[in-house]
Amino acid sequence: MLPQIAPCFVSHNMALGGAQTAVLRYIETLPDWVRERTTLYCQSDDTPLLDKAMENGFSCGEVTRVAPNDPSSWFLSYGKLDGLPERPTSLVLHSWDDAGWRYFSKAYEGQTGMTVAGVSQKVMDRYANWIRENGHVNGGVLPPPVTEFCMAKGQNDPQGRIVVGWMGRPLEDKGLMTLPYLLAENPRIIVRAWTGAETAGLDYTQRVQGEAMEAVMKLARKLGVEDRLDIRPLD
Repeated sequence: MLPQIAPCFVSHNMALGGAQTAVLRYIETLPDWVRERTTLYCQSDDTPLLDKAMENGFSCGEVTRVAPNDPSSWFLSYGKLDGLPERPTSLVLHSWDDAGWRYFSKAYEGQTGMTVAGVSQKVMDRYANWIRENGHVNGGVLPPPVTEFCMAKGQNDPQGRIVVGWMGRPLEDKGLMTLPYLLAENPRIIVRAWTGAETAGLDYTQRVQGEAMEAVMKLARKLGVEDRLDIRPLD
């Protein structure tokens, strides 16, 4: 007989961010019969992304802020194993930078035997030695599933403008600071950037994002393109 399938995805929070969005996409693309047995365990009350997702139809077997008693396995996305029963465990790494390294190496210190995947080859290259030295299994590259591909082209703008859409958290390593330079390349370009500092998450994260927003607007003013940088809330 097959063992009971009841995986549990563990996320440190469900604020607005790429890792949290990836968790929702991983779950959404599971076969229906698996998704119905799947638990999403959020280890924080910080859940603006999850709240919006559930309002718009996201569902799985259970969404909880209390650790389940008997899952068949853990799937960690920044989630912590402290106090959880021992089960086969998978970890997906989202970040290759120094901040991510500090978090992962501290949060999973002493853990062995996990299956570890990364969202890109760059991430896996950064953690290759860490995976080997800690006795983990290299799970390869596991990018967040993409549910739809499309190309969109609207009516020609009567003023000849080229409207560029950009979405992401306001951080330099997400490409935020390239936007004013893009605008400076061509006076016809307008950037509509769905971003902003109010994305919840850790106090440190909010502070850094706020500083990045100030920096990008300062750069836009310096380059004389502020009037074509259309900032919209990331909601």
